[in-house]
Amino acid sequence: MIKYPDGTETCTGDVVSLAHGTVVGVVREVIDSSKQADAWGLEPDDLGLMVESKQFGLSFYPALFFNEGEIRFVSRAEN
Repeated sequence: MIKYPDGTETCTGDVVSLAHGTVVGVVREVIDSSKQADAWGLEPDDLGLMVESKQFGLSFYPALFFNEGEIRFVSRAEN
């Protein structure tokens, strides 16, 4: 399980702020297994989030480097 810096569990569809709050993105996939990482062409231990934003397109954010300034949970998508 991957969590945001505030302790909230990550979910596909979450709205997040990036780059110290200057960009808004949507989590397209939570990569929390080596099988998922491999499917995205990442190293097996590269766990994190694929986030899509207008400014950056689809980008990978490794969980090991999460910090409050880089990625912050904003809201959960309604099912």
